[in-house]
Amino acid sequence: MLQNRIILKLVSYVLLVFFPLAIMRAELAVAEFIDTASLLENDAKTKNTSLSNVQRFVDQSEVSAIFLSYGISPQEAKMRLSTLSDEELNYLASRINSIPAGGDGVGAVVGAVVFIFVLLIITDIIGFTKVFPFTRSLR
Repeated sequence: MLQNRIILKLVSYVLLVFFPLAIMRAELAVAEFIDTASLLENDAKTKNTSLSNVQRFVDQSEVSAIFLSYGISPQEAKMRLSTLSDEELNYLASRINSIPAGGDGVGAVVGAVVFIFVLLIITDIIGFTKVFPFTRSLR
């Protein structure tokens, strides 16, 4: 019994020493104010980078051929890129960066672009958006 008490006291003293040291080692988060201009500038840079990456991808001859097989001209595809939201552009740009070098994922990215186009047409027809002038809303 006495031996257990001595061990318990020893562990307590060790914990009393090491807990404050552990707390002192914790890093504090530092928050700073960000002005609106720099935030908007950063967003614009990100959007321009994403848009240029996707446009470079669309300019490739293999991608143009796939667009033509779906009945979409490359010029029309480039025009539709400007109607995409920032999230959609970032998604496409991230997908382009993850494509293997052999071009294995070209169809997947073109499929994503076609999917977004069809989604925008459906939302235009339903009446949630008005992106394309050639659609009529059901509402």
